[in-house]
Amino acid sequence: MTNAEYKLIPDVDWARLAAFVDGEGCISVDFRRVNKTPRTRSEKQVQSHCALYICNNDFRLPMWCESVFGGVVHERKPRIIQGQPRVHYTWSPGRKAVLAILTGILPWLIIKREQAEVAIAFVNTIARHGGSGRGHKTPANVLDIREALFKRAHELKKEYVVRRA
Repeated sequence: MTNAEYKLIPDVDWARLAAFVDGEGCISVDFRRVNKTPRTRSEKQVQSHCALYICNNDFRLPMWCESVFGGVVHERKPRIIQGQPRVHYTWSPGRKAVLAILTGILPWLIIKREQAEVAIAFVNTIARHGGSGRGHKTPANVLDIREALFKRAHELKKEYVVRRA
């Protein structure tokens, strides 16, 4: 979907999506400095991306997300729940849509608001300074910012687990 198409989505659907992300969703920030195939001995490759997922055992929720916000639904292999195998379904927007969707749901998020703010800041560094693809060298200070945001995102997930316990 384009940004213009996202602007046509009613506020009630953005609020619904925010509630689903708070309850059934995952905001994932990934940043790795790896030594896969460095161009020089001291240089490391960097992998950075942000993802958003909503999982549910009922296919109707992920299908609603796909019909309103685009993206894709995957059927995942069965998990055993109360002794019975249950399939679960995962919706995720494309990587390019994550920023628009997180920005759209931000006013309605309760539980994962700070995670979304960190993810938005992370994605903005990619939008402004490019990814880490071949032939592209991201400035070291931007990589440091991404790494700090990645660490903050993981701290927030740990805080969420501690608060729930």
